[in-house]
Amino acid sequence: MKLITKFKNSVFAKLVGAFLIAILPVCFIAIGLYNWQIKILDESTVDAFDNSSRKCLASIEKELKKVQDMGLSSMHDEDLIMLATASSTMSNYQKTLSINRYMNRLEILKNSSAYINEVSTYIPELSRVVDSDRDIYSDASSLLTLYDISRQQNVGHFVVSNNQLYYVFVPAGTPNGSLPKYFITVGLSKEEIKKELSTIKEARQAMIYDEAGSYVYYNQEGTGTPNADLAQTVGTGSEPGVGKVMVEGESSWLVNHKSELMGVNLAAYVPVQGINPQMKDLRMYFVIFSAILIITVMVLSYSMYKIIKTPLNRLVKVFKQIETGSLGVRLKHRSNDEFGLLYHSFNSMAEKNQDLMEQVYQQKILTQSAQLKQLQSQINPHFLYNSFFVISNMARLGDFDSIKLFSEYLARYYRFIMQKKDGDIPFSQEVEHTRVYADIQKIRFGDRIQIEMEEVPERASHLRVPRLILQPLVENAFEHGLRHVESDGLLRITFAEEANILTVVVENNGPMDDETLENVKAKLIDDGGEISGMINIHKRLKSRFGQDSGISVSRGEAGGMKITMKICGVENV
Repeated sequence: MKLITKFKNSVFAKLVGAFLIAILPVCFIAIGLYNWQIKILDESTVDAFDNSSRKCLASIEKELKKVQDMGLSSMHDEDLIMLATASSTMSNYQKTLSINRYMNRLEILKNSSAYINEVSTYIPELSRVVDSDRDIYSDASSLLTLYDISRQQNVGHFVVSNNQLYYVFVPAGTPNGSLPKYFITVGLSKEEIKKELSTIKEARQAMIYDEAGSYVYYNQEGTGTPNADLAQTVGTGSEPGVGKVMVEGESSWLVNHKSELMGVNLAAYVPVQGINPQMKDLRMYFVIFSAILIITVMVLSYSMYKIIKTPLNRLVKVFKQIETGSLGVRLKHRSNDEFGLLYHSFNSMAEKNQDLMEQVYQQKILTQSAQLKQLQSQINPHFLYNSFFVISNMARLGDFDSIKLFSEYLARYYRFIMQKKDGDIPFSQEVEHTRVYADIQKIRFGDRIQIEMEEVPERASHLRVPRLILQPLVENAFEHGLRHVESDGLLRITFAEEANILTVVVENNGPMDDETLENVKAKLIDDGGEISGMINIHKRLKSRFGQDSGISVSRGEAGGMKITMKICGVENV
C-alpha cells in the first residue's frame, strides 16, 4: 500500500497519467470499431452455424424417414403375419419356408440404408427372435426392454436406450400394457449419424438427445463422452433456437432444434472465440494496435524519465547515502538548468551538515574522555590509601615476603592504570589486570573472602575491548558488598562465549538490599542520569559493540549483587 501511494504521488506517475489521458479517446474509438466488427461477424457466422445444423438435421430426418417407411412396410409382410397369428396350423416345413423368406426381407431392409445397424423381430407365438443376420434365438429380453421403453418414452418415435437410438415398430391398435403379436426393432448406426453430425460447420460438439435429456450420438474430438456442461444445459430444458450459454467455462453459441419425425432434439455448440477465423485476425490487429499505443506511451515515458526522473533518482540516492553516514558525497550536474541549481543547494546543505556533525562528534569524544578521566581520578586515590594502610600493617608485623608480593602487584596495577595509550586492548590484558587487582584485595581481606576466577575462552581472549571495563566491576563488588562480610565471603568471576556473544558474570555474596539493587537498575536504563563507574562501562560497551551489549544487574544465587556484562560481535575477532 505504501509503494502504491508513493508511486501515485510521484512526478513520473503524473506524466504517465497525462499521456494515458491523451490517448484515451483513440483507445475508445478503437474499442468501438472492434466491438462493431465483432458484432457483424458474430451475426453472419452464427446464422451460418444455425443453417448448417438445420441442414444436418434435415439430412438425418430424410434418411430416417426412409427407414421408417420401410420398417412400416415390413410390418405387413404376409410371412410375418402368418408366423405371428397362425403358426400353430402350419407344418414345420411351412414355418421354415416362411422364416427364410422373412429373414430375406429383413436382410434387404438392413442393406437398404447405411443408417441401419441391425433389424430384429420378436414373435411371441413362436417364442423366437428373428434378425437380419439370419439368426434365430429364444432370448428376447433385450427386445422386450426396448419395447417397454418405447411405450414409456416416446410412443411412435425413435427411442433411446443404452446410449443407442432405436425405432420400435408395433402393430396398430395394440393396447398399452399388453404384448403385441409381434414387433420389429431397428438399431441405427451410431457411426453414420456421428458422421452426419460432423458436417455442422465449426461445431465443437453436436449431440442428439431425447425429452428426458438422455443423450445419444455425439461428435467431439478426442473424447468418448458428451461434454458434461452441454449435456447439463440441454438436459435442464434449453429453449429451441439459437442462444448463448456457458460450456466448459467458455461463452458459446448453442443451437437446439427438435425433430418432429424422430421425437428427439439435435443440439450443437461452438465457442464464441472460435466461431470464425476472421475474428482471430481482427483480434490480432486490435492487439497490434494496442501494443503500438503501449509502446508509444512507454517511449514517451522513458524519455521523460531520462529528463526528469533520473536526476531525481540521483538526488534520492545521495540522500540515502547521507542517512547511512556518508557525509562527504556531493552531486555534479553538467547542465545549467533547474537541476543544476537544486544540486548546488544540496551540496551547500550537505557541507554544512558535515561540519556540524564533525563538531558534535568531537564534542562527544571530549566529553566521554573527560568522564573517564574523572572516574579514574575518583577510583585511584581511595585505592592507593587502602594499599598504603595494608603495607603499613604488614611492616608492623614484619611480614616482608607479603610486602614484596603486595608491592609487585601494586606496581603491575599502577603500570596498567597510568598507561597513556589510547584505543582498545586485547580482552586477555583486561582480565589479567583484573586478576592482579583481585589478588591485591585477597591480600587485604585475607581469609575473610575466597576468589573464584575462570579462564577466558580462547577466541574471546583476542577480542579488542576498551580499557577498564572489568576491573571496576570487581572493585564495585568489594566496595559495596564484600567489605561488609566478616567471614566466608565469595567473589566469583565466570566467562562464557556462545553464539558470538561473550558473557562475563561478576557475583559476590555480600549484603545487598532491594532498594539499592533497583536504584542501580534504574541508573543503567536512564542515559541522562549520574555517570558512575558501572554506568560509564555500560555506555562505553553499548557505543563500542552495539545496543545489545552492556551491563545488567540482578540478585545472584549467593544473595549478593550479580553483574552480567554482554559483548556482542565476537565473530569479528
